[in-house]
Amino acid sequence: IKTIVVDTINAMMISDEIRRMGEKGYDKWIDLATCIWKLVDMAYPLRDDLTIIFIAHTQTERDDSGYMFTRIKTSGKKLDKIGIECKFTTVLLAKCINGEYVFETHSNNSTAKSPMGLFEADTIPNDITAVIKALEEYEN
Repeated sequence: IKTIVVDTINAMMISDEIRRMGEKGYDKWIDLATCIWKLVDMAYPLRDDLTIIFIAHTQTERDDSGYMFTRIKTSGKKLDKIGIECKFTTVLLAKCINGEYVFETHSNNSTAKSPMGLFEADTIPNDITAVIKALEEYEN
């Protein structure tokens, strides 16, 4: 096994939220945030040659002044405040621009980010194999 794909973080959050629907109180939201945080942490001690891809749905919010910002959609305010994206060195946002499917590589009113020098362009073709190859070359 060279690649593990978690598809999607959102499904895991919703599953836990539904399972605990009958519970009252704030503790279940803390448990959910802790569970997702630990899930991501599980990837860190795994083999260096193993690629872990976490897929998530996004949400775009508009504030009172009209500013729009896109980030990972989360369940519960704790994960909103923490910003799960801080756990990743690379966050790519899938978009369709003029009929072309691309990944946004750097923040453009979003949490998209990648290490300096990994991708020169703000968007790249939506090709996860090319992304994995670029990451491997960058890290070596």
